[in-house]
Amino acid sequence: MDADAVQGEERLRARERERRQELEAVAEDVRRAGLPAAVALRRGADLLDTTAALVAELMRDRPAPSVVVGFRSLPDGAAVDPLLREDFAVRLQARLQRAGIPMVVVSVPLEA
Repeated sequence: MDADAVQGEERLRARERERRQELEAVAEDVRRAGLPAAVALRRGADLLDTTAALVAELMRDRPAPSVVVGFRSLPDGAAVDPLLREDFAVRLQARLQRAGIPMVVVSVPLEA
């Protein structure tokens, strides 16, 4: 989420809690389908740098071959998560691939 769009530290913490709950629900659906899933959140000043570092950290301990799957969203409005914007997904994919981490970007509509 864009910290600049969230007013105040307390509101940012509330949005982080909300986002964690949303992601935990998705992770639980994935687990019910028989796949492992974990939720990780991190704050950072630069979205691309922070996300690339988090993904690299998560992938470091994964057995090969492992692939990162990113999602392009179809914006319903102005409040689409930057992580899910198409341009960001493609830039993240390029950054990770330069680091030797394969990433697939999938175009599906997601609720922002």
